[in-house]
Order: sequence, then structure tokens, then C-alpha cells
Amino acid sequence: VLRTEIKSIAYIQATQAEDLSHNRARETTLRAEAAAQGFHLHIFKSLRTEDWAAELGRLARWLAELPHPCGVVAFNDERARTTLDACRLARLQVPEQIRLVGVDNDVAICENLHPTLSSVLPDFEAGGYLAAQTLDDLLVHGCPRRIVQKTYGVREVVERASTQDVHGCGRLAVQAREYIRLHAGARITVTDVAQALNVNRRTLELHFRAVFKRGIGEELRHLRLARVAPQLRETDKSITEIALGS
Repeated sequence: VLRTEIKSIAYIQATQAEDLSHNRARETTLRAEAAAQGFHLHIFKSLRTEDWAAELGRLARWLAELPHPCGVVAFNDERARTTLDACRLARLQVPEQIRLVGVDNDVAICENLHPTLSSVLPDFEAGGYLAAQTLDDLLVHGCPRRIVQKTYGVREVVERASTQDVHGCGRLAVQAREYIRLHAGARITVTDVAQALNVNRRTLELHFRAVFKRGIGEELRHLRLARVAPQLRETDKSITEIALGS
């Protein structure tokens, strides 16, 4: 997501009320990754304050002073939403000057921001299995004498408009993918997408394929399958029931 043309990488720490152990782990990992790519990691340190307006202003000034374009990773999606507010306050363009990524892929946040928010999707399923295994170990062996931390990985980075710095026809393709992402469950067609963007269907198809290396129809099928896959894994519904309900 953070492509090579960026000039710097930054991390927005958790607020003082959030999980500081997770914050340290993410900061350490990101610092190592930034160093591997030849970047110094800029870190915004949260203050223990209840003055939200002052903190937002401090974040806006800090973002404005970074070398742009800058890839910014926030502790979580909620923190990324605040960062987007600070970008507006500082009149910084996202993604042209700030490429913003959150963590957790909270769809209610990510897909209702403008621009929509790219986010790291943790492997929550693996985390569930790990929690179950840990509970089983506790029941069999009892509580350990010291705190044991266990980690699980990342499934993918869900890329949305906050990191897609494209221009001209490419911007049209990104707008099409955002529309598809928001309306894929409404049985839309390629024609519906073209009409929504007020553009010729063939022109849109050509630009979309040039940017994303697949057609709009393929994108629709991909998103719909991604949405029904959890039902196939986690429910007793038949394929017919899922198809009729999707």
C-alpha cells in the first residue's frame, strides 16, 4: 500500500486510553519495516489530555510538517478517522499528500469516510482458534506463573481510496471500484456502475482493466464471494439459501 514514491513514513500512536501494549508492538514492527525500506519513522505521540480540539490541532500541525507525500499508519481505524479530520484541518490532500492506512478493517468506519479508508485486516479467525487453544491449556494445566502474550498475523491489507493516488482516467477507475464496494450487495450490474458515474460503459471498462488488471464484472463477483464466504464457513445455510439472500 505504501508505494515507493512516498518520501516518509509516519505512525499515529494509540490514545492514552487504548491498549498501549498493542501500540508498542505495532510501533516496533513498523519501525523495523521502515528501516528496511530506508525510511526514518516519524511518530506522533499522543498526550494525556481531554482537550480534543487542541490535540486535533497539534496533530494537524505535525502532519503538515512531514515530508510529503507521506505514508501514515494509524494505530486503528478510529485513530485513522481522527487523522483524516486533522488532514482536512491542515488542508492536506488524501491520498495525494497523505496516504492513510488504519488497522482492524472496521467496515462501518472505513467505508463511510471520504475518501474511504485502507486498512489492515488482522486474521481474526486465527486469533479465535488461538484463544480457544489457550483456554483449553488453562483448563488442563492451570494458570501460568507469569503473563504470556500470544500473537496472530494479518490476513491482508484492504486497499481503498485513502492510498490510491491515481489521476485522470485512473481516478475514474478508483471511483468505480468505490461504488462497487459500497453497492455490491444491491445486485448492481456493470451498466449501473457506468450510469452512476455518468460515463460510457466501454470507456469505463477499459480504464478499470488498465488500472486493476481485471474487469468490472470480475470485481463484482470477487466482492460478492468475499461477502458470502463467511456464511459458507460459519453457518449451516445451503448455497441456494445464501445465494437468494445475498
